[in-house]
Amino acid sequence: MTKKPICCRQEHYINFRELTWTQYWIIEPAGYQAYLCMGSCVQAKSLLRRFGYGERTCAVVESSPLPMMYLVKKGNYTEIEVAEFPNMIVEKCGCVMDNIAVV
Repeated sequence: MTKKPICCRQEHYINFRELTWTQYWIIEPAGYQAYLCMGSCVQAKSLLRRFGYGERTCAVVESSPLPMMYLVKKGNYTEIEVAEFPNMIVEKCGCVMDNIAVV
């Protein structure tokens, strides 16, 4: 029986040119390394579970924005806009219990 790896950040590339719903309105970047969180977490002792705490799961605990250049239709014309979209890049993963990071 193989053991699941511990919770960690893994590479996950998003290619906007391959996604049909984004390929015609996102100008830059063409894609980006988003990362994702995968793996197992040591579970809490049964005493904590008796007090209503759930299982620990691997999740994002820190993220950063992604600057993007994209097209926006405004009436009869289209404009180019630049903005930072929050929480697009996973920076750090950790084990969380009920959406609270547990060290």
